[in-house]
Amino acid sequence: MAPAVLSGHVVTSSAGDEYELARQNYNARLDFHPAEVVYCYGETDVVNAVRYGIANGRQVCMRSGAHDYEGFSNNDGGLVIDTSRLNFVRIAADAKTAVVGPGTPLRTLYHLLGDRGFTLPGGSCGTVGVAGLVTGGGFGLISRKYGMFCDKLVRVRMVDGTGAPQEATRGNDPDGLLWATCGGGGGNFGVVTEFEFELVPVTGLVTTFSYGWPSSDDTTRELVARFTRWQPSNDMFATLLFRAGGASIYVSGQSFSSEPDTRAELAALLDGDPMPPPRNGSVSPLQTMSVLDAAESDGGDDAAHESYKNTSSLGRGELNAAGIDALVQRLHAGVPSLGFVQFDSFGGAINDVDKNASAFVHRDMTYTVQYQTYWTDPADAPGSETWLRDTFEAIDPHIGTNASYRNYCDLNLTDWEARYYGENAAQLRLVKTRFDPNNLFNYPQSISPA
Repeated sequence: MAPAVLSGHVVTSSAGDEYELARQNYNARLDFHPAEVVYCYGETDVVNAVRYGIANGRQVCMRSGAHDYEGFSNNDGGLVIDTSRLNFVRIAADAKTAVVGPGTPLRTLYHLLGDRGFTLPGGSCGTVGVAGLVTGGGFGLISRKYGMFCDKLVRVRMVDGTGAPQEATRGNDPDGLLWATCGGGGGNFGVVTEFEFELVPVTGLVTTFSYGWPSSDDTTRELVARFTRWQPSNDMFATLLFRAGGASIYVSGQSFSSEPDTRAELAALLDGDPMPPPRNGSVSPLQTMSVLDAAESDGGDDAAHESYKNTSSLGRGELNAAGIDALVQRLHAGVPSLGFVQFDSFGGAINDVDKNASAFVHRDMTYTVQYQTYWTDPADAPGSETWLRDTFEAIDPHIGTNASYRNYCDLNLTDWEARYYGENAAQLRLVKTRFDPNNLFNYPQSISPA
């Protein structure tokens, strides 16, 4: 066999400013110095990179958009295989499916599909790369109506841990590669070079909404109780947002229903209260727009290279009084920068899929909780991270599910395998053994071979 040689565009520390840019993670909290970053332009470049990593004993990581919360797509002294140049969308002649490159940003995907009257149920952050989102499950504004992003995956092509190209389809997946790609976590089994998705035709409009209340403990208690026991239709997605020490509480989201029907469904959440004043001085708290415009409105332009630390819980049913009391106490706890607790409605069409039908196991949850903190001054990092950890530890036990979303990964989780993958963890270890038997692709929370 010929010597393993990198192809594509290779960047090392000798490249100066180019290397400084290439080694950056989206999260400025993280700082890595890989030996090489190779930007791949096709499958051959990926094969060469994997074989180079094997031959040279490198730790090998892959990235598509570098948004992972803990830097699992980067490393120190190893090889980073970057697929951001594999950025393409090819819609089939019959317009039923589209082939998508792993490095395609969500904003690009949404616009190219939206111009043809289609979409996919991805996330809301426009610069996220497709590969990382899909392989962690992929949850967004329209998932309650159309399912997780990974639920639309019908074919995957991947270079495995031996450097061999592999392909699996929904109808031909004997070794579980497609199954594992649907929520089994990015960077575990190989480097994806191509996805094919079943497209969602969407020609109607959505009704967006945004309301705000002055912050108070009583309002917090009442809204959390209502939100977590609320059972909206699959057309509805909503977020309940609290800022630690903040002056306001917000409810926002969107529905595929008309404005009158949206108001009627929200009344169950608002418990018949008068509609609160519109947020941000808008003319009306409800607006009608296309699915594409709603995604743009929610995602906006991402604040690049901000320092942050996040974690999550998934819950079902009404949060108990002790959990709500814990939330109230933590919102009063001091945080040196920005601290948020965000509830998102979950379930709907997501829960129409059996929990063993794909690696994404969380098919019986009704809401997610994101615990978030952001800062710009490095001196704020210790206090911000302590606030986040303490907030999670105060609230999560009362949720009682021992579940977290893989794409909101958190290195502080000691039971991360159970929280991310539940009963599907054992099967994921078998798939790992088949496609990466020597554990080439490893990082602090990677799946180990069986």
